[in-house]
Amino acid sequence: MTPNGAQLRNAAKAGDLFAVRELLRSHPQLADSADKEGRTALMGATWCGQADTLRALLAAGASMNARERPTDATALHYAATVGSVPCIAALLAEGADLEARTLQGSTPLAIAVSNDRLEAAEALISAGADVEATDDDGNTPLHLAAKCNRGSIVRCLVAAGADMQATGYKGLTPRQLAERHKSQAAAIALRLAGRSRRTQQGRTAEPVPQQPSANAAPHEQSPAQQAEAEAAARAAARALLAEEAAQRRQAAGPSGKAVKRQRQKQRRPLDDDLLQQLCCPIMHEPMCDPVVAADGHTYERTAIEGWIARQLAAGQAPASPLTNEPLAHTHLVPSHTLRTLILMYAERGMLD
Repeated sequence: MTPNGAQLRNAAKAGDLFAVRELLRSHPQLADSADKEGRTALMGATWCGQADTLRALLAAGASMNARERPTDATALHYAATVGSVPCIAALLAEGADLEARTLQGSTPLAIAVSNDRLEAAEALISAGADVEATDDDGNTPLHLAAKCNRGSIVRCLVAAGADMQATGYKGLTPRQLAERHKSQAAAIALRLAGRSRRTQQGRTAEPVPQQPSANAAPHEQSPAQQAEAEAAARAAARALLAEEAAQRRQAAGPSGKAVKRQRQKQRRPLDDDLLQQLCCPIMHEPMCDPVVAADGHTYERTAIEGWIARQLAAGQAPASPLTNEPLAHTHLVPSHTLRTLILMYAERGMLD
């Protein structure tokens, strides 16, 4: 029986590399065969995360920019949808169109954002994806991250230089869109990022601190220091709660002007010293999900997890980003008190 395109597509989706190679060797014309919806074997391999099969198809001349009929999506859109970084890398290595658009005007980066594929978004941005590309509604990837409440992707896009004041659908900025859709994590991430960016822009150039040497003395916080820091954070939180209670009492009384003055006072931005205490030493931006690592320092969870993952991938023992000393373990302890404090500041507009 003569092989047909369906056999190749099924083998590609299953990751049957031997069958794919044999079919392509004997019937190379099948490389771009598609079903009635325009889905090729390359798209099937990508959808199922079969990077080796995908490479075999590319080597046989399969078109990486073929379009699926219902949506006009390419294989790179498929890879972004499922978050397959190996497939993204393989497609980009062969020259896949990084800015290909679907019928709705969505780029692969926009698709990755909408599907909460952080690593895929990072890979596409690293390859040069346009973080300001707009879809047919005028929304940028940052608008989509804000609408879908993708806090981590918001930080990723902002770090890549995304415009936080860009207006999209109905003239809304990403933050306005997040607030309209009650996307709290994204809204807070945008508030913190906006405050951090303004602080960095207003700060004069400072000398870059020297990287600690491999033989640097340990700089871990002692249990007593950690307890002292947590106690200070709890005290600050209690003070804020007390102020809030006082505000409610005043609101119930006749003195509206006093209430207004109190609210204006509370909305004042934080000073740089306090803001620095809320910043991750890796990202140099205020944290949303602070955690304490084995070195006793507090970091943004995604930042320290990425730091550790990169060291492990390089075959290195995880070390502290601040001291270069080996980490005794990679367990991360959430700093609930600090997170509560940051959320309170953000909700009260003090990080604006």
